[in-house]
Parts: sequence; structure tokens; C-alpha cells
Amino acid sequence: MRSRWSLLVLAVLLIAAASHVLGASLFSFDVWMRKVDHRSIDVQHAIAAHDPASAGVAAQDLETLYDQMAQYLDEHDLAAAAALARDDVARAQAIQQRLAQADYEAAEQQAVAITQGCNGCHRRYRPLD
Repeated sequence: MRSRWSLLVLAVLLIAAASHVLGASLFSFDVWMRKVDHRSIDVQHAIAAHDPASAGVAAQDLETLYDQMAQYLDEHDLAAAAALARDDVARAQAIQQRLAQADYEAAEQQAVAITQGCNGCHRRYRPLD
């Protein structure tokens, strides 16, 4: 009887720990998404201001964030969502390439495409309501 009680207590503790980790994971993911959102806005404003230095930094940050996101999604068996994140890695790289050529219109198109990609992915995969 004591063994069953110990197993029950252990099971309850494991479930509580797992739900805490899941909650922390979802919170961390939401914080991550907010960083992406802020950097997406930053890159668009910097491109509009023809500020290639600031836009380039924001685009590099987006590239890093989306690369990390793709890895995270791959680890959670969300291959289609990871592919969308990799598309945005490529878009962030394209922004940097277009900025190097002073092609602000093409850089802006890529930045807008990133924002549209966010919306499409959120409709299908957003982890929070």
C-alpha cells in the first residue's frame, strides 16, 4: 500500500513539473515571437528611412531568430512550420543582400514578406490563444 502511495505522489509531482515546464516553454516561445515582431518592425522602419546600418542589424537579428525557430520547430516535429521559418531566414538574408546594393524597394518587399509569413504561420501553428 505504501508503495502505491509513493508512486501516486511521484506521478503527481511529475505531472506538476511537466505542466510547469510546458507553461514556461510556451511563455518563452511567446517572448521569442515578440522579439521577432519588434525586429520586423525595426527593419521596416530602418529601410523606409534608408538607414542600411540599422536595417542590416535588424535583418541579421531576424535571420538568427528564424534560424533558431526552425531548429526549435524541427525538434518538436513541426517540419512544415520549420520550413516556413527557413523561408524567413532566406528573406532576412535577402534583405541584407538588397541593402548592400542600396535596393531599398527590394529590401522592403522582403521585409513585408516576412511579416506576411508571420501571419500565415500564426494562423496554422500559433501555440497560444
